Amino acid sequence: MNLVIICVKEQLKQEEELKFLNASEKKIMLDTILKWIATAVTVLAAFINAMGYQPLGPILFLIGGFLWLIVGFRWKEMSIVVTNVAIIVVTIVGMLMPKIMAYIPVIQAHLG
Repeated sequence: MNLVIICVKEQLKQEEELKFLNASEKKIMLDTILKWIATAVTVLAAFINAMGYQPLGPILFLIGGFLWLIVGFRWKEMSIVVTNVAIIVVTIVGMLMPKIMAYIPVIQAHLG
């Protein structure tokens, strides 16, 4: 019970300190949190993908790509935006390709 009270007091202290941050400092803090979460998710995605766990690896790549896309827009950094749009598109196409390829024989049978 004491541990809960200590944690709540610590959280209240941190919230009180955040009130004194200006908007620019809060933006930098949020950007820092987002970029490190995006980095962690992307590295985890690479590991899981390399281990062959499908579709978890690509799904994590999508999440990491979307997080980095948000960071890129917040920073107004088009190189990050373009890179992550490409990663998102390639990942979605890669995930859908087996389903698309499964329909090709059906389409060929109807045309032939």
